[in-house]
Amino acid sequence: MTERISGPKSGYYIASYACPMGELLQQYMGMARISTTRPRSYWANDQRAGADSGDEFCDGALFESAEAALTYAEQLALNEIARRESGTMPSGSGERSCVSKLPRGAPGSERQ
Repeated sequence: MTERISGPKSGYYIASYACPMGELLQQYMGMARISTTRPRSYWANDQRAGADSGDEFCDGALFESAEAALTYAEQLALNEIARRESGTMPSGSGERSCVSKLPRGAPGSERQ
């Protein structure tokens, strides 16, 4: 499991995570969350009392390395931040959940 916290970028922090996927778990899917408070980790982001839980972004794309998946997920989050700054998309309307794509038993697969 690989994760990274970056930011702030235009007032948002990005918590990204690369999840092993595919038949042999040899590919990775990147997921990212943006929030206005610095998360301790990707998974702890929504568990801090009073913290902004953030919007989650992924599109199911698979990559051969965890680093490539993290970079792609961060770019999805940066695209959303840019949309919010430009006013072309209302805040929160870009939310997408990746939970249904997680393999059974993977960290976070029990989350709704």
